[in-house]
Amino acid sequence: MSGLELQGLLQERNVAFKTVFITSQDDDTTRAKAMEVGAAAFFGKGWDIDDIIDSVMHLAGYQID
Repeated sequence: MSGLELQGLLQERNVAFKTVFITSQDDDTTRAKAMEVGAAAFFGKGWDIDDIIDSVMHLAGYQID
């Protein structure tokens, strides 16, 4: 089962939590599918660790300066 399939299954079962996808499959189709199944953020090839940390902190409710 892929991450996209798992997220879709969780969404079908009304299991709500924020998901950040980090993948090497950085294409428009994969990004669109991830967002469609409820991804809160998506990072593909060439991601920057500071961007990921900022995104996770924001999703967790922390103010980032």
